[in-house]
Amino acid sequence: MERPREPRGAPAGLRIAGLALLAGLGGTSMPACCLVRPPDAKILIEAGENGLRTPESAFETYRVAFGADLPEFEYRCLSADFRRENGISYQTYRVARQQMLESQPYLAFLAKAKVLESTELKAGRHRLLVEAAGRRFVVDLVREDEFKMYAGDVLLADGLADFERAVRVRQTARGQTVSGEARLDGEEFEAVDLSGLSSLRFERVWKIDRFGDEPDA
Repeated sequence: MERPREPRGAPAGLRIAGLALLAGLGGTSMPACCLVRPPDAKILIEAGENGLRTPESAFETYRVAFGADLPEFEYRCLSADFRRENGISYQTYRVARQQMLESQPYLAFLAKAKVLESTELKAGRHRLLVEAAGRRFVVDLVREDEFKMYAGDVLLADGLADFERAVRVRQTARGQTVSGEARLDGEEFEAVDLSGLSSLRFERVWKIDRFGDEPDA
């Protein structure tokens, strides 16, 4: 599994208070319980390949990853703004996640959460009404455009991209032509060696942007 890269400009520190949004989703006296493993690897394979293409599947990927105790998959489901605003990096998310489970064990019920309603807020933003352990809460998701470059199974570079500008579809005499362009600007990409490039991917994906209380009726 590739190691997720951190969003550019993310703070180095960890603010557990920001992650406490998750801790507020349940009651105050739930018994501890074990995480629930998925029935087979097929779910995780599908989650890795297709799990962020719709708001519902993005939350399902997070839910399954949480139940399987796979913080790497969970981290990939969080938006760049969520990571930045809460001071989360790939390394600190693992630490914060463990602290949350130790202090608020009822969060393990997220593995059995169900989506009750799915609503488009506006273009590029979506809201799910979710229920877990009898508690209802909302999950807001945002669409992000991104690119990834690989050399075999090694991730060379990735980042946010303007999909409409980066990917172009043209009609030619022989049919349709699709082309993509990714610019690697900035110091972080200066040492990237693209001579072994074997794959370039552009995607529009959905990421979790906020956990919150159920809105008023």
